[in-house]
Amino acid sequence: MKGIPPVILGLTLLVCLARSMAGDVSLTVIRAEGPPKIDGKLDDACWRGKARITDFRLVRPKGAKPTQRTAAWVAADEDALYVAVRCEDDRMDMVPAEVIGHDGHVWKDDCIEIFLMPHGPFYYHFGANLIGTRYDGRVDSRVSLRDQKPEAWDAVWRSVSQRAADHWTMEIAIPFACLEMGPEACDAPIRFNLGREQRRLTEFSCWPATGFHAYKEYAALDGLNLDKRRYGLVLGDVDTGRQAAGENRFTAVIAEEPAPGMAMTCRATVRHSAGARAEVTQETLRSAKGDKIGLAYSVPFDPGHATVVVECLDERGRVRTSVADVFRVPAVLEAELDLPIVYRSDEEARVTGSALLEKTLLGRAGCELRLMSDRRIVSTRQAPVDEETGAIRGSIPIAGLDPGRYVVEARLTVPDLREDPFVVRLHLRIVRGPLND
Repeated sequence: MKGIPPVILGLTLLVCLARSMAGDVSLTVIRAEGPPKIDGKLDDACWRGKARITDFRLVRPKGAKPTQRTAAWVAADEDALYVAVRCEDDRMDMVPAEVIGHDGHVWKDDCIEIFLMPHGPFYYHFGANLIGTRYDGRVDSRVSLRDQKPEAWDAVWRSVSQRAADHWTMEIAIPFACLEMGPEACDAPIRFNLGREQRRLTEFSCWPATGFHAYKEYAALDGLNLDKRRYGLVLGDVDTGRQAAGENRFTAVIAEEPAPGMAMTCRATVRHSAGARAEVTQETLRSAKGDKIGLAYSVPFDPGHATVVVECLDERGRVRTSVADVFRVPAVLEAELDLPIVYRSDEEARVTGSALLEKTLLGRAGCELRLMSDRRIVSTRQAPVDEETGAIRGSIPIAGLDPGRYVVEARLTVPDLREDPFVVRLHLRIVRGPLND
């Protein structure tokens, strides 16, 4: 923080600037006494020293020097890797930051990208733009990028940016627990690459590699001193659940355990984009290789995005490994009118839809159709819910009604699930036709 002298527990940042051969570059990180505050301001103690990563080079033309200067620092404590970047730009009014959404393609804006390779064959890709949109992915180096979907992998990490008159800054924190380390990775250096996208001038630069995904040229991060007893835990056969609203279950098998018999807490945290309070479930076990983990959790029925994070904590409450899953929760009830404009002579308005529920709930579900005019109920009718598929098909009478605008409400009730019904409102217009008087 401001006014506090820097506290460094280990060697200061050292950078080998040799770039000619793969494996020639190493970086010994700053060992910070405590985590920096991730606010994008770069006023923490670990960023006070002179930046040592300044030799960014363009991907195309290969090796050329960018016109806009970039400087970076890398620090770590026992929990996470921290990266701070200062990006100069003489036209800050033209720095784009528009991409939004989970796993948004931030490289379409100005952004920072970090690549970490703990122990092959996978490396991890983190990217963030200036409005906090984040992308993360896991890349299998044995497979062409075109033949895989790295963004299917999710993690919990942080990034914050700040704008100034002639530059912008970003701070990033990446927990080691999300990197699926294992004992071998704890003994070997993590490999690192840092990239900047500069859209206005189409300048895309990296340090130290000649390309963003050129993993054989990544720098070796020295001095991390990762605790094998903590980060050596590996989970296999991971299944995060149904990726749907309602009851879910996380399952996994302990594939590697460097501390057999350790008392371990497994915790599932569910957050919903609707802003509801985070739901937490947990259980305690004695960790041993081959043991199975099963943890039940519930996802809210509100449509939007849900983030499920399952963490394994040691006896001191420190996270050993974490698994994240971000997915879209669909609406429980979907419905539409066959025709949004009908003649009075049609005598009824037809509704089709579906209830996205488990079969155990479909047998208890009921759907009511309401025809509304100025918030007044004109008529009602029940629409059957198929107990196998959840399909809904019904109609509501309109004969004798005055032409005009109405609303049809489809109201799905599920006893013992929640008190209020799930409601979809559909706009209907009734008009006179050739067969009307």
